[in-house]
Amino acid sequence: MIRIISRANSVTSRNEVNRLVTGQIPHD
Repeated sequence: MIRIISRANSVTSRNEVNRLVTGQIPHD
């Protein structure tokens, strides 16, 4: 259970970082 939650948190954090990066530096 803990491992699954940690994985989910890591994925969401990566997605958030990607959104911030793409927002600052737009690229096709």
